[in-house]
Amino acid sequence: MTESERMDVEVQRIKKRMLEINDKIENYNKTNEMIDNLEKNVGELERKVNY
Repeated sequence: MTESERMDVEVQRIKKRMLEINDKIENYNKTNEMIDNLEKNVGELERKVNY
């Protein structure tokens, strides 16, 4: 395997790992958004119950 081929393999490995990390970050952000919405809904329900 030439140096260029080894570099290509390494670049592909890094690219794959970056995509995996980006997917996890996206999932984390979606989860946080869902939690924020749930907290907002709970707050609204508490307000309604207290009145």
